[in-house]
Amino acid sequence: ELRTVVAGMPTLICCGIESNLAPKAQYLLEQFDYNGLDLKMSILTQPTLMGYSLEKRIRPRMERILKIGASPQRITVGISMSEVNFGDWLQKKKAKIKLNGGTEPFRRKKTKKKEAPGDVVNAKNRPIALLGASPDLLPEIPKNREEQNGRIVHWNRKRQP
Repeated sequence: ELRTVVAGMPTLICCGIESNLAPKAQYLLEQFDYNGLDLKMSILTQPTLMGYSLEKRIRPRMERILKIGASPQRITVGISMSEVNFGDWLQKKKAKIKLNGGTEPFRRKKTKKKEAPGDVVNAKNRPIALLGASPDLLPEIPKNREEQNGRIVHWNRKRQP
């Protein structure tokens, strides 16, 4: 997990622990009602969160997020936005909360569609929607990088005899 955070924000290893990271972590922990797991997941989701200024960015945005009744985890969405985009996003979030009776709507996590056996997949191994196309019209896609040899895979129609 530390690897994920450092990979997401390598400059964190240069930050002072007592003077920089600890005050941010303490403030965020308080805002998360001392729920360390939620804070941990938020930092893993958005490692750059710990790189922002506590006084100039984190605290003001967190206060505005909490003021509209949103979850403190929303800081991971709002922290990296420009001020204008953050304001727009906050207004939309506020309207959704109001429509939901004053509580933040529950949002289901998107699940990846499992490919069925025999599905035709693209180079990133994602199922292709064929819309009735015949599988023999699709290009042969190399299974690994060695087979591809740096070539771009093109769509070639097989000619009918």
